Amino acid sequence: MDIGEILTRAWKIIWKFKILWLFGIFASCGQYSGGSGGGSTGGSHNSPSNLYTGNVNLPPRLKLFIQQASTFFSNIETWQIIFLVSLAFIGLFILWLIAISLRTIGNTGLVVGTLKAEKGTESLRFGDLFKSSLPFFWRVLGLNILINLVVIVASLLLVIPLIIFTIGTLGIGLLCLLPIICILIPIGYLAQIYIIQANNALILENLGIFDSLSRGWIFFKENIGNMIVMGLILFIGAGFLGLLIALPILFVTIPVIIGFVAGASAEISQLVVGTLLAGGLCLVIYLPILILLQGILKAYTRTAWALTYLRLNPDLLETNQYIDSEPLPETT
Repeated sequence: MDIGEILTRAWKIIWKFKILWLFGIFASCGQYSGGSGGGSTGGSHNSPSNLYTGNVNLPPRLKLFIQQASTFFSNIETWQIIFLVSLAFIGLFILWLIAISLRTIGNTGLVVGTLKAEKGTESLRFGDLFKSSLPFFWRVLGLNILINLVVIVASLLLVIPLIIFTIGTLGIGLLCLLPIICILIPIGYLAQIYIIQANNALILENLGIFDSLSRGWIFFKENIGNMIVMGLILFIGAGFLGLLIALPILFVTIPVIIGFVAGASAEISQLVVGTLLAGGLCLVIYLPILILLQGILKAYTRTAWALTYLRLNPDLLETNQYIDSEPLPETT
Protein backbone atom coordinates (compact mmCIF):
# COMPACT_ATOMS: atom_id res chain seq x y z
CA MET A 1 0.00 0.00 0.00
CA ASP A 2 1.36 3.37 -1.05
CA ILE A 3 0.67 5.57 1.98
CA GLY A 4 2.06 8.68 0.31
CA GLU A 5 -0.30 8.25 -2.65
CA ILE A 6 -3.28 7.87 -0.29
CA LEU A 7 -2.41 11.00 1.67
CA THR A 8 -1.88 13.00 -1.52
CA ARG A 9 -5.06 11.70 -3.12
CA ALA A 10 -7.11 12.48 0.00
CA TRP A 11 -6.03 16.12 -0.18
CA LYS A 12 -6.80 16.32 -3.90
CA ILE A 13 -10.30 14.95 -3.31
CA ILE A 14 -11.27 17.36 -0.54
CA TRP A 15 -9.73 20.27 -2.43
CA LYS A 16 -11.64 19.46 -5.61
CA PHE A 17 -14.92 18.65 -3.84
CA LYS A 18 -15.09 21.38 -1.23
CA ILE A 19 -18.64 20.34 -0.32
CA LEU A 20 -16.88 17.62 1.69
CA TRP A 21 -15.71 20.38 4.07
CA LEU A 22 -19.32 20.84 5.12
CA PHE A 23 -19.68 17.13 5.78
CA GLY A 24 -16.42 17.34 7.73
CA ILE A 25 -18.01 20.03 9.90
CA PHE A 26 -21.01 17.74 10.44
CA ALA A 27 -18.68 14.85 11.31
CA SER A 28 -16.93 17.02 13.91
CA CYS A 29 -20.16 17.60 15.83
CA GLY A 30 -19.86 16.03 19.28
CA GLN A 31 -16.31 14.85 18.52
CA TYR A 32 -14.95 16.62 21.60
CA SER A 33 -17.17 16.00 24.58
CA GLY A 34 -17.33 18.60 27.27
CA GLY A 35 -18.53 18.11 30.81
CA SER A 36 -21.44 20.00 32.18
CA GLY A 37 -20.68 21.34 35.60
CA GLY A 38 -23.13 21.18 38.44
CA GLY A 39 -23.01 22.92 41.76
CA SER A 40 -24.52 22.28 45.16
CA THR A 41 -24.95 24.56 48.09
CA GLY A 42 -23.42 23.59 51.36
CA GLY A 43 -24.89 23.75 54.86
CA SER A 44 -23.43 27.16 55.65
CA HIS A 45 -25.84 29.87 56.82
CA ASN A 46 -23.64 32.75 55.77
CA SER A 47 -25.24 35.49 53.73
CA PRO A 48 -24.05 35.93 50.13
CA SER A 49 -22.01 38.96 51.09
CA ASN A 50 -20.00 36.90 53.59
CA LEU A 51 -18.77 34.68 50.81
CA TYR A 52 -16.45 37.43 49.60
CA THR A 53 -14.71 38.42 52.80
CA GLY A 54 -11.03 37.76 53.05
CA ASN A 55 -8.21 38.48 50.69
CA VAL A 56 -10.04 37.53 47.49
CA ASN A 57 -10.70 40.65 45.43
CA LEU A 58 -12.91 39.77 42.46
CA PRO A 59 -13.95 42.28 39.80
CA PRO A 60 -17.04 44.17 41.03
CA ARG A 61 -19.25 43.03 38.15
CA LEU A 62 -18.28 39.40 38.62
CA LYS A 63 -18.82 39.68 42.38
CA LEU A 64 -22.29 41.17 41.82
CA PHE A 65 -23.18 38.37 39.40
CA ILE A 66 -22.10 35.69 41.89
CA GLN A 67 -24.04 37.40 44.69
CA GLN A 68 -27.18 37.54 42.56
CA ALA A 69 -26.80 33.91 41.50
CA SER A 70 -26.29 32.84 45.12
CA THR A 71 -29.37 34.78 46.23
CA PHE A 72 -31.42 33.23 43.42
CA PHE A 73 -30.50 29.64 44.31
CA SER A 74 -30.97 30.22 48.05
CA ASN A 75 -34.56 31.39 47.49
CA ILE A 76 -35.64 28.88 44.83
CA GLU A 77 -38.02 26.04 45.76
CA THR A 78 -37.04 22.38 45.56
CA TRP A 79 -39.57 21.57 42.82
CA GLN A 80 -38.22 24.47 40.80
CA ILE A 81 -34.70 23.09 41.07
CA ILE A 82 -35.95 19.67 39.92
CA PHE A 83 -37.80 21.30 37.02
CA LEU A 84 -34.75 23.31 35.94
CA VAL A 85 -32.45 20.29 36.18
CA SER A 86 -34.92 18.15 34.21
CA LEU A 87 -35.24 20.88 31.61
CA ALA A 88 -31.46 21.09 31.34
CA PHE A 89 -31.14 17.32 30.86
CA ILE A 90 -33.85 17.33 28.19
CA GLY A 91 -32.09 20.17 26.40
CA LEU A 92 -28.75 18.36 26.56
CA PHE A 93 -30.38 15.17 25.28
CA ILE A 94 -31.89 17.03 22.31
CA LEU A 95 -28.53 18.63 21.55
CA TRP A 96 -26.90 15.19 21.77
CA LEU A 97 -29.43 13.76 19.31
CA ILE A 98 -28.79 16.61 16.88
CA ALA A 99 -25.01 16.28 17.25
CA ILE A 100 -24.91 12.51 16.77
CA SER A 101 -27.27 12.73 13.78
CA LEU A 102 -25.12 15.38 12.09
CA ARG A 103 -22.00 13.40 12.91
CA THR A 104 -23.48 10.26 11.37
CA ILE A 105 -24.49 12.08 8.19
CA GLY A 106 -21.08 13.77 8.06
CA ASN A 107 -18.99 10.61 8.39
CA THR A 108 -21.22 8.68 5.99
CA GLY A 109 -21.19 11.49 3.43
CA LEU A 110 -17.40 11.66 3.51
CA VAL A 111 -17.04 7.93 2.80
CA VAL A 112 -19.71 7.98 0.08
CA GLY A 113 -18.14 11.10 -1.44
CA THR A 114 -14.72 9.44 -1.49
CA LEU A 115 -16.16 6.41 -3.26
CA LYS A 116 -17.90 8.60 -5.83
CA ALA A 117 -14.67 10.52 -6.41
CA GLU A 118 -12.75 7.30 -6.97
CA LYS A 119 -15.41 6.13 -9.42
CA GLY A 120 -14.83 9.21 -11.56
CA THR A 121 -17.56 11.59 -10.50
CA GLU A 122 -16.68 15.08 -11.67
CA SER A 123 -18.98 17.02 -9.34
CA LEU A 124 -20.61 16.51 -5.97
CA ARG A 125 -23.60 18.42 -4.73
CA PHE A 126 -24.89 18.53 -1.18
CA GLY A 127 -28.34 17.20 -2.02
CA ASP A 128 -27.02 14.20 -3.94
CA LEU A 129 -24.43 13.34 -1.31
CA PHE A 130 -26.97 13.71 1.47
CA LYS A 131 -29.45 11.51 -0.38
CA SER A 132 -26.79 8.84 -1.01
CA SER A 133 -25.92 8.83 2.70
CA LEU A 134 -29.47 8.35 3.99
CA PRO A 135 -29.73 4.57 3.23
CA PHE A 136 -26.82 4.00 5.64
CA PHE A 137 -27.95 6.42 8.34
CA TRP A 138 -29.71 4.07 10.75
CA ARG A 139 -27.16 1.30 10.36
CA VAL A 140 -24.21 3.63 10.96
CA LEU A 141 -26.03 5.23 13.88
CA GLY A 142 -26.91 1.84 15.37
CA LEU A 143 -23.38 0.56 14.90
CA ASN A 144 -21.80 3.46 16.74
CA ILE A 145 -24.40 3.52 19.53
CA LEU A 146 -23.77 -0.21 20.05
CA ILE A 147 -20.02 0.38 20.16
CA ASN A 148 -20.43 3.29 22.59
CA LEU A 149 -22.59 1.15 24.89
CA VAL A 150 -19.96 -1.59 24.89
CA VAL A 151 -17.23 0.97 25.65
CA ILE A 152 -19.27 2.49 28.50
CA VAL A 153 -19.99 -0.90 30.09
CA ALA A 154 -16.36 -2.02 29.71
CA SER A 155 -15.14 1.26 31.18
CA LEU A 156 -17.42 0.93 34.21
CA LEU A 157 -16.33 -2.66 34.76
CA LEU A 158 -12.73 -1.50 34.68
CA VAL A 159 -12.92 1.85 36.45
CA ILE A 160 -15.12 0.90 39.42
CA PRO A 161 -12.76 -1.87 40.69
CA LEU A 162 -9.81 0.49 40.15
CA ILE A 163 -11.48 3.18 42.27
CA ILE A 164 -12.29 0.68 45.03
CA PHE A 165 -8.74 -0.67 44.94
CA THR A 166 -7.26 2.84 45.04
CA ILE A 167 -9.42 3.87 48.01
CA GLY A 168 -8.72 0.61 49.84
CA THR A 169 -4.97 1.14 49.53
CA LEU A 170 -5.18 4.86 50.43
CA GLY A 171 -4.02 5.82 46.96
CA ILE A 172 -0.82 3.77 47.01
CA GLY A 173 -2.35 1.14 44.74
CA LEU A 174 -2.69 3.74 42.02
CA LEU A 175 1.06 3.60 41.48
CA CYS A 176 0.80 -0.12 40.83
CA LEU A 177 -1.93 0.50 38.29
CA LEU A 178 0.09 2.95 36.20
CA PRO A 179 1.50 0.18 33.92
CA ILE A 180 -2.06 -1.02 33.24
CA ILE A 181 -3.17 2.51 32.45
CA CYS A 182 -0.24 2.89 30.05
CA ILE A 183 -1.24 -0.34 28.29
CA LEU A 184 -4.80 0.93 27.86
CA ILE A 185 -3.59 3.86 25.73
CA PRO A 186 -2.39 1.77 22.74
CA ILE A 187 -5.39 -0.54 23.18
CA GLY A 188 -7.69 2.47 22.83
CA TYR A 189 -5.72 3.62 19.79
CA LEU A 190 -6.13 0.22 18.09
CA ALA A 191 -9.80 0.05 19.04
CA GLN A 192 -10.41 3.41 17.40
CA ILE A 193 -8.83 2.18 14.16
CA TYR A 194 -11.00 -0.94 14.26
CA ILE A 195 -14.17 1.14 14.75
CA ILE A 196 -13.27 3.22 11.68
CA GLN A 197 -12.81 0.07 9.60
CA ALA A 198 -16.14 -1.34 10.80
CA ASN A 199 -17.84 1.87 9.64
CA ASN A 200 -15.99 1.67 6.31
CA ALA A 201 -17.10 -1.95 5.87
CA LEU A 202 -20.73 -1.05 6.55
CA ILE A 203 -20.81 1.76 3.98
CA LEU A 204 -18.38 0.58 1.29
CA GLU A 205 -19.57 -3.04 1.33
CA ASN A 206 -23.22 -2.29 2.19
CA LEU A 207 -23.28 -4.62 5.20
CA GLY A 208 -25.45 -4.89 8.28
CA ILE A 209 -24.36 -3.86 11.75
CA PHE A 210 -23.02 -7.20 12.98
CA ASP A 211 -21.61 -8.18 9.59
CA SER A 212 -19.69 -4.89 9.48
CA LEU A 213 -18.25 -5.57 12.94
CA SER A 214 -17.07 -8.98 11.74
CA ARG A 215 -15.77 -7.71 8.40
CA GLY A 216 -14.08 -4.74 10.02
CA TRP A 217 -12.26 -7.05 12.43
CA ILE A 218 -11.08 -9.36 9.63
CA PHE A 219 -9.87 -6.38 7.59
CA PHE A 220 -8.12 -4.86 10.61
CA LYS A 221 -6.45 -8.14 11.54
CA GLU A 222 -5.29 -8.94 8.01
CA ASN A 223 -3.79 -5.48 7.50
CA ILE A 224 -2.60 -4.75 11.04
CA GLY A 225 0.74 -3.32 9.90
CA ASN A 226 -0.77 -0.88 7.45
CA MET A 227 -3.46 0.06 9.98
CA ILE A 228 -0.91 0.92 12.67
CA VAL A 229 1.27 2.99 10.34
CA MET A 230 -1.66 4.88 8.81
CA GLY A 231 -3.19 5.39 12.26
CA LEU A 232 0.02 6.85 13.65
CA ILE A 233 0.33 9.24 10.71
CA LEU A 234 -3.28 10.40 10.81
CA PHE A 235 -3.77 10.51 14.57
CA ILE A 236 -0.48 12.23 15.36
CA GLY A 237 -0.76 14.54 12.37
CA ALA A 238 -4.38 15.43 13.11
CA GLY A 239 -3.57 15.92 16.78
CA PHE A 240 -0.72 18.29 15.98
CA LEU A 241 -2.76 20.27 13.47
CA GLY A 242 -5.71 20.33 15.86
CA LEU A 243 -3.44 21.83 18.51
CA LEU A 244 -2.26 24.50 16.08
CA ILE A 245 -5.86 25.30 15.21
CA ALA A 246 -6.75 25.63 18.90
CA LEU A 247 -3.75 27.81 19.78
CA PRO A 248 -5.59 31.11 19.18
CA ILE A 249 -8.20 30.00 21.73
CA LEU A 250 -5.41 29.42 24.26
CA PHE A 251 -3.93 32.84 23.52
CA VAL A 252 -7.33 34.35 24.32
CA THR A 253 -8.02 32.43 27.52
CA ILE A 254 -4.58 32.41 29.15
CA PRO A 255 -4.41 36.20 29.68
CA VAL A 256 -7.88 36.10 31.20
CA ILE A 257 -6.88 33.34 33.62
CA ILE A 258 -3.70 35.19 34.55
CA GLY A 259 -5.73 38.33 35.13
CA PHE A 260 -8.08 36.54 37.52
CA VAL A 261 -5.21 34.96 39.44
CA ALA A 262 -3.41 38.30 39.70
CA GLY A 263 -6.55 40.31 40.47
CA ALA A 264 -5.45 41.87 43.74
CA SER A 265 -6.31 45.48 43.03
CA ALA A 266 -9.18 47.48 41.53
CA GLU A 267 -7.01 48.54 38.61
CA ILE A 268 -6.15 44.94 37.75
CA SER A 269 -9.81 43.95 38.18
CA GLN A 270 -10.81 46.54 35.57
CA LEU A 271 -8.09 45.14 33.35
CA VAL A 272 -9.62 41.69 33.74
CA VAL A 273 -13.02 43.00 32.63
CA GLY A 274 -11.44 44.61 29.56
CA THR A 275 -9.51 41.42 28.82
CA LEU A 276 -12.72 39.41 29.06
CA LEU A 277 -14.48 41.67 26.59
CA ALA A 278 -11.56 41.65 24.16
CA GLY A 279 -11.16 37.87 24.52
CA GLY A 280 -14.86 37.30 23.95
CA LEU A 281 -14.78 39.43 20.81
CA CYS A 282 -11.73 37.56 19.47
CA LEU A 283 -13.42 34.24 20.23
CA VAL A 284 -16.55 35.22 18.32
CA ILE A 285 -14.45 36.30 15.33
CA TYR A 286 -12.26 33.17 15.34
CA LEU A 287 -15.00 30.62 16.07
CA PRO A 288 -16.24 30.30 12.43
CA ILE A 289 -12.64 29.92 11.29
CA LEU A 290 -12.05 27.26 13.93
CA ILE A 291 -15.15 25.31 12.88
CA LEU A 292 -14.13 25.47 9.21
CA LEU A 293 -10.54 24.34 9.86
CA GLN A 294 -11.71 21.47 12.04
CA GLY A 295 -14.15 20.45 9.31
CA ILE A 296 -11.41 20.42 6.68
CA LEU A 297 -9.15 18.38 8.97
CA LYS A 298 -11.92 15.90 9.69
CA ALA A 299 -12.77 15.63 5.99
CA TYR A 300 -9.14 14.90 5.17
CA THR A 301 -8.60 12.19 7.80
CA ARG A 302 -11.92 10.44 7.06
CA THR A 303 -11.24 10.54 3.32
CA ALA A 304 -7.78 9.08 3.89
CA TRP A 305 -9.24 6.19 5.90
CA ALA A 306 -11.84 5.50 3.21
CA LEU A 307 -9.12 5.51 0.55
CA THR A 308 -7.07 3.10 2.67
CA TYR A 309 -9.99 0.68 2.75
CA LEU A 310 -10.52 1.02 -1.00
CA ARG A 311 -6.83 0.59 -1.82
CA LEU A 312 -6.71 -2.64 0.17
CA ASN A 313 -10.01 -3.79 -1.38
CA PRO A 314 -9.64 -2.65 -5.02
CA ASP A 315 -12.52 -4.83 -6.22
CA LEU A 316 -14.98 -2.58 -4.38
CA LEU A 317 -14.65 0.06 -7.09
CA GLU A 318 -16.03 -2.44 -9.60
CA THR A 319 -18.58 -4.30 -7.49
CA ASN A 320 -19.97 -1.29 -5.60
CA GLN A 321 -22.96 -0.56 -7.82
CA TYR A 322 -25.45 0.47 -5.12
CA ILE A 323 -24.01 3.98 -5.08
CA ASP A 324 -24.48 5.94 -8.28
CA SER A 325 -21.13 6.44 -9.97
CA GLU A 326 -22.30 8.53 -12.90
CA PRO A 327 -21.25 12.19 -13.02
CA LEU A 328 -23.92 14.47 -11.62
CA PRO A 329 -25.63 16.91 -13.97
CA GLU A 330 -24.26 20.40 -13.86
CA THR A 331 -26.42 23.06 -12.22
CA THR A 332 -27.90 25.67 -14.52
